[in-house]
Amino acid sequence: MTHRGGLVPYYVMLLVAGQSLRTKLDVEGRLALRDALAIARDVAEGLQYAHDRGVIHRDIKPENILLNESGAALIADFGVALGIGSDGTTRLTETGTTVGTPTHMSPEQLFGTAPVDARSDQYSLAATIFEMLAGSPPHDAPTGSLLVAKRLTEGPEPIRQRRADLSVGFERALARGLERDPGARYPSVSELVGTLVLRRRGDGRGFGSGVVAGDSQDAAVLADAGQVRVPERVARSVDAGPLAVPDAEDAVVFR
Repeated sequence: MTHRGGLVPYYVMLLVAGQSLRTKLDVEGRLALRDALAIARDVAEGLQYAHDRGVIHRDIKPENILLNESGAALIADFGVALGIGSDGTTRLTETGTTVGTPTHMSPEQLFGTAPVDARSDQYSLAATIFEMLAGSPPHDAPTGSLLVAKRLTEGPEPIRQRRADLSVGFERALARGLERDPGARYPSVSELVGTLVLRRRGDGRGFGSGVVAGDSQDAAVLADAGQVRVPERVARSVDAGPLAVPDAEDAVVFR
């Protein structure tokens, strides 16, 4: 655009007519599993797109997830995003400072114990999923100092202590996304959410290492309501009995 005879750079932001996930949680307290997974799917899809291009959000939390009028979730506020170059160098926001929100930050981001990468966003998404289902984050305290002390000394509370209706397999999958060690988490946010979808109705062992889903119903869950899409060669085996899942890439492909 021009201003006073000169060209001025500008950018256009999408107007989201709706509410933030924080507002929704303030009103509803906690969400039904189906609704939480639908939001998680949308956020994971956006994060995966960013991660594939070397961008780490670093502040995933309910305040930064916007819900439009149809209920679809959009990621907001990349203002503290970190860019990872192909040579491993960082760009965008400055390094050497702690940014993010302590209730949802990964341990390595909060305490500086390891480089921040896509697995840090995975932790924050897992913490957000926990909050959607439980009504509060996996770590919470009345003051910042107490919160940091709790983060140092305690692991996340098992989600089934708050939501007994969830399966043991689902609890284990969510706990993996909240592991203190980044290397113990899923390789990607897509695999985290895909496994949660698979395990929402039972204890099928999920993805990875040549495991087998619990039964053919688990595979049908993957395609339920357009949450995720099952590749044709996998979907064809659903009616034949237990679904063999060679690896996560074959098991789930986001739209």
